[in-house]
Amino acid sequence: MGIGEAASANLAARTPGRPLRVVLLTFYNYESHALRIFHPLLKQRGHDVHSIFFKNYFTYVAPTPAEEDMVVDLVTRLQPDLVAMSVWSTYYQLAARLTRRIKAAVNPVVIWGGIHAQACSEECLEHADIVCRGEGEYVLAELTDRLGLGEDFTDLAGCWVRRGDKLYRNPPRQLIADLDALPLPDLSPENKYYLGHGRWRDVARWDQAAVSYDVMTVRGCPFQCTFCIHNFTRPATQGLGTYIRRRSVEHVMAELRMVKASRPRLRAIAFSDDIFAPPRPWLEEFCARYKEEIGLPFVIFSFPGMVDERKVGLLREAGLWCTTIGIQSGSERIRRDCYERETSNETIINACRIFAQFGVQRNLDFILDNPYETDEDRYETIDLLLRLPKPFYANFFSLTYFPGVDLTERALRDGYITRDDVEDRAQKGYHLWGGALMPIRSPENLYWDVLYTMAVHGFPRWLVTRLAKGRLLRRNVRQFARCMRWVSTLGAWKQRVADRWAGRPNLLDQYFLNTNREDVPAEPVVHPNFGLAPLTLSTRAEAGKLAAAYRQTTSEHSPEVASA
Repeated sequence: MGIGEAASANLAARTPGRPLRVVLLTFYNYESHALRIFHPLLKQRGHDVHSIFFKNYFTYVAPTPAEEDMVVDLVTRLQPDLVAMSVWSTYYQLAARLTRRIKAAVNPVVIWGGIHAQACSEECLEHADIVCRGEGEYVLAELTDRLGLGEDFTDLAGCWVRRGDKLYRNPPRQLIADLDALPLPDLSPENKYYLGHGRWRDVARWDQAAVSYDVMTVRGCPFQCTFCIHNFTRPATQGLGTYIRRRSVEHVMAELRMVKASRPRLRAIAFSDDIFAPPRPWLEEFCARYKEEIGLPFVIFSFPGMVDERKVGLLREAGLWCTTIGIQSGSERIRRDCYERETSNETIINACRIFAQFGVQRNLDFILDNPYETDEDRYETIDLLLRLPKPFYANFFSLTYFPGVDLTERALRDGYITRDDVEDRAQKGYHLWGGALMPIRSPENLYWDVLYTMAVHGFPRWLVTRLAKGRLLRRNVRQFARCMRWVSTLGAWKQRVADRWAGRPNLLDQYFLNTNREDVPAEPVVHPNFGLAPLTLSTRAEAGKLAAAYRQTTSEHSPEVASA
């Protein structure tokens, strides 16, 4: 029985065939969870593995021809047998260009994985030899075995394969039930290459300078929001096993202990689970062990309907510092009928109040530019922003249409967008994940941006309402937008002061420092409209109260964090 035929097969076993040279390539994602697992998995099987990280997230700059040349030159020197690319929709065209050039120079077998490869498999097979349509660990293990033995791979389960003019649509694989069977990430700089700011970086130095580390404890999400990848992947894996699977606490702790020991400047841990909502026994064990063994502030993603005081209390005691909550819109109608999120505004407000009660910062996500929103829906968003307990961060993201998800298909049917607006062609991710207050936005969009920003910063309701109903704002919208950009800059500065008083990391600084770890010619790191820092913390007395709330359930702090 081949390794791909049973989920219980030993991934650590040595390959039965010739060891291969394998190049793994990811785009704008230095923390790529996939590559960080694939690299040690293939290495322990005896292969010569090289991982290339083409730029990093929050560097909103399209790649230059010179940078593409550098990647092709490196791959040509390595002369791999296999190249595996992790492809998101934004970087589809980049992946296609590089694949074409790499095959011309070296002609390895090329396999694409990632959400875009799953959603648009036939299109991707115009460039790649193989498309992985699910989890990649057993696929790569079996594929490298077959290549090393000189065997055919056109019937490789979990993949679609093109051979000449023929397309082989193979059946899917079962989901990996035991995530503890996967190796821990390889954190060594050996055979790692990071291209950032137009040159190859010293990976060892780059890793030593990390102030934050991303980790995932679970695969899957309990929801299928219409704009999200899980809207596609969950139905696609129906009948293939349990969709939501969780690593053991020990497996997670082993990774974090390794990270903490190897990265001396580490200030915080970021849990990248779509929703951090483990069952109670797992949560209790995690909180007790995390505080004792790791002891760093951490951030999570939360869902309002899954927030309660006991859970937040446990997390805060363990070191929870900040939570990101996807609200998307203040209109219950839009959340329900457009995004399939059944949550009331009262539930959202209550969740934010619980986090505020325990001194946990809130980082709230909203979606702009939804063609299904009416003015009434937007006024409801303003009302919710005014009602939420302050201060909080707010992120306003321009709606991005990913292929294969329900919202994109609906907007195409209704004529709101064309195929050129879908992300693999639009490529908005290079420059416009954020959106609020950008000078390139239309006067109508800026009008709402200004009102949202005023509500975030705690301007009086009467003033926001008067501007919304009068003509002054519409007649002078660009001047107001310029003023709000200045207010947001002031808010960011005041939040840094408050965080120093509270003895905790600063959210925007964490993103900036982790993305731009060297003194190099500046790229626009951290989108200028990512994270409207709160301006409402206006007095030292208020800052003192916030610091007291933050410290109330924490008996000790990391010296490095306290002095940050």
